[in-house]
Amino acid sequence: MNCVDSPVDAGYNVFIMNYPSQSVAPVDASYKKLPVSCGLSKSFTLVELIIVIVIVGILASLGLKQYEQVLEKTRLAEVKMNFGIMRKTATAYYLEKGDFSLLTAADLGIGADFPSSCDTGYYFYYQRSSVTTTSVLLYAHRCTSGGKSPNYTGTQYHPYMYVYSGGTYSVGCQETLGSGNSTPWCAPWKR
Repeated sequence: MNCVDSPVDAGYNVFIMNYPSQSVAPVDASYKKLPVSCGLSKSFTLVELIIVIVIVGILASLGLKQYEQVLEKTRLAEVKMNFGIMRKTATAYYLEKGDFSLLTAADLGIGADFPSSCDTGYYFYYQRSSVTTTSVLLYAHRCTSGGKSPNYTGTQYHPYMYVYSGGTYSVGCQETLGSGNSTPWCAPWKR
């Protein structure tokens, strides 16, 4: 007998008991066919479910990593905006004084408008680093504690901006202060 055939199709005699007389009557081939499953299941096995769960987990972890990178990139918008304001302030200072040599962090708003240490309202804190007569170096440092939540837990990175006389500027990012190493977080900063 083949799995798709019913006992009637295979030439077997099928009998139906007629109650209450208990007589046995043969069933002809026109009687409805009996379903035979032959072990075919309409459910998933445990192995199939585990494989699907593992695949979904891998895809979710990849998506989470991308999501974290997008969020950190949006946090860099804070630095871009604040550096833009500081650049305009430094340029106005240069136009008024003729050089940057006496430009202080307070003149740029660091400490008043922009935090000089981690503050719960900001993801970064800011520093005026070196000053010459024709340029000023500004740093932003990602808060690892005490800053706006969530604080950064990875390798520290430092976006920076050189402001030059005449209002021109250049930007960059360093993993360790004073080095040329860059991190994956620095890539969106340069865009």
